[in-house]
Amino acid sequence: MIRGERLSLTITGLAFGGDAVGRAPDGRVVFVAGGVPGDQLRIEVDEAKRDFARASLLEVLSPGASRVAARCPLSGSCGGCQWQEVALAVQRAAKQAVVIRALGRLGCTIDPLCAPSDGFGYRTRARLTVGDGAIGFQARRSHRVIDVTTCPLLHPALDAALAEARRAAFGQMDPGGTIAGLVGRGDLVHLALEGLRAGAAATARTLIGRAGIVGLVLDAVRFGARDIDTAGASEPPFHAAADGFAQAGDTGNHALRRIVAASAGSSGRTLELYAGDGNFTRDLVAAGHDVLAVEGDPAAIARLRRNVPAATATAEPAERAALRLASQGEKFDLVLIDPPRAGARPLLPSLARLTSRLIYVSCDPMTLARDARDLAAAGLRPIRATALDLMPQTYHVEVVCLFERAG
Repeated sequence: MIRGERLSLTITGLAFGGDAVGRAPDGRVVFVAGGVPGDQLRIEVDEAKRDFARASLLEVLSPGASRVAARCPLSGSCGGCQWQEVALAVQRAAKQAVVIRALGRLGCTIDPLCAPSDGFGYRTRARLTVGDGAIGFQARRSHRVIDVTTCPLLHPALDAALAEARRAAFGQMDPGGTIAGLVGRGDLVHLALEGLRAGAAATARTLIGRAGIVGLVLDAVRFGARDIDTAGASEPPFHAAADGFAQAGDTGNHALRRIVAASAGSSGRTLELYAGDGNFTRDLVAAGHDVLAVEGDPAAIARLRRNVPAATATAEPAERAALRLASQGEKFDLVLIDPPRAGARPLLPSLARLTSRLIYVSCDPMTLARDARDLAAAGLRPIRATALDLMPQTYHVEVVCLFERAG
């Protein structure tokens, strides 16, 4: 098998990262975007290595039983989602399999995957990128921006607000700029625009009052509402902003919070690292935990103090705080971490000194598995993990993993 070669391929599975997978006649694994399990494809080899190859899809010779019609005409070119033509049940089985492969061999019990969304209209948070004559999501494995006027994954309020922002921002932002949106209670929307050209702020400010938009952050300058209430109907207010971090969908986030809270149990002295605006902190405090919440972003820690005043909040990078607390001999009944995609490797030596019980929330099962091996070597074994499908139509999967000290 060489570059440029064309051949037929039967798709047998889906890989973390979004590609479909099959085996070439010579036995090598072939990764190809756009395939669906059961498909018979005509492909062209783009890259051939000793053990694997990457290829482009030329033609679907025979569709698999799990192939469905995409709702979006941009499916296949837009990189915002990768699996819209894969039946939802097959997507979820693939995600569960990824987590089992990553953690199962470490002796961790894997619970059934939690699927809180029906697959469309779930995103209450999204970020569009500005390209050359386009505003939307980047193409798969490319920095080229696909122009996206509407997206079926977005909550209707967010879709409408981003459409307004696109119209106002077209020609007013430099390539590489971004438009982020967040939906809150009452379908109100908060926006953050970065990369405005000189003199464009006055036009952008006219967005307030249109399509439910109540607040704007324009290159770090705030107009209108500084943030919005994203709490559920029966919950105390919880303030968040479009230029901060939030999970992709509100329904999925409620499921994630429930699983984290169940793993945490009630009461205890708890250290929370990468605490953000206090998404998990509020539930820990409500359950009786004495929480020290650590967050490196000053804006986020200010919102956390407002959202969860009963927690002790520290504005400090997680790695530095963990090392400092471990050096001081501090001990916690529980440590909760929700690190970025790169994982928590700099924290690991400190974590094993701080606690005998750890909850690790991860958006990358491979990074989690890497860190889990190191934690196990330090005495904290992965006990139970739950995967959550927080972003249907994409390969992304969230995992909540509980660790306990061996013996």
